Amino acid sequence: MALMLISIGGFAQGRRMMPRWTNATDSTPVTCINVLTDLTEDQKAKITEMEATHQSGMAELRLKQRSTFDLTEKNKVREEMIQKVINHRTEVRNLLTESQQKQYDMLHAQNGFAGRRFYGNRAGGRWQGGYGRRGYGGGW
Repeated sequence: MALMLISIGGFAQGRRMMPRWTNATDSTPVTCINVLTDLTEDQKAKITEMEATHQSGMAELRLKQRSTFDLTEKNKVREEMIQKVINHRTEVRNLLTESQQKQYDMLHAQNGFAGRRFYGNRAGGRWQGGYGRRGYGGGW
C-alpha cells in the first residue's frame, strides 16, 4: 500500500519533477534550434557552435561569480553575463531570416533572460519568493 502511494505521488508531480531546461518528452536540452522553423543545416551548425562557445563562457563567469563574497564584484560579473547574453542573442539573430527573426524575438520577449528554458511558467517556487502557486511570499 505504501509503495503504491509513493509511486502515485511521483506520477502526480508530472513535468515539475523534470529539470526545466529539458523537453517534456525526453531529456535533451531545448534550444532555439528545436523551436524555430525552416532552419538550414548551415544555420543549425553555426548556432550550435555559437551556443557551445557561449555556454562555456557563461560557465566561466558563473564560476567567477560564485568564487567571491564581494557583492560589488558579483554585480560586475552579473552585468558581464547579461551583456554576454545580449551579444549572443544578437549574433544568433543576425544568422536568421526575417521570419525566423520574428519567431526568435517572440520567443525571447516571452521568456526574458530565461536563457535556454523555453517555458512560460514564471511561478515562484519554494524559497524563491514572488508570486507563485501560493501567492506572494518567500517559500512555504
